[in-house]
Amino acid sequence: MRKSEADWANIDSNPEPEQYISFLDQMNALAAVRRYKEKTFALLDLSTGKSLLDVGCGTGEDALTLAKWSEWISAIV
Repeated sequence: MRKSEADWANIDSNPEPEQYISFLDQMNALAAVRRYKEKTFALLDLSTGKSLLDVGCGTGEDALTLAKWSEWISAIV
């Protein structure tokens, strides 16, 4: 499945969001994407007193992964 920028720009009005969720899940399952995310998460340098906001960045999987990965995450809303 290939999505154009216009499709992503209008995602909130799309009657079939399952296609987008499936696409994101497929991308997150790729080893190269997992390695990339692991490296970028490390660059966030999360520690006590820092904040991280993840809004509209996919299915929420990254926020959950970071919560499991970091001892400094105190809440996910």
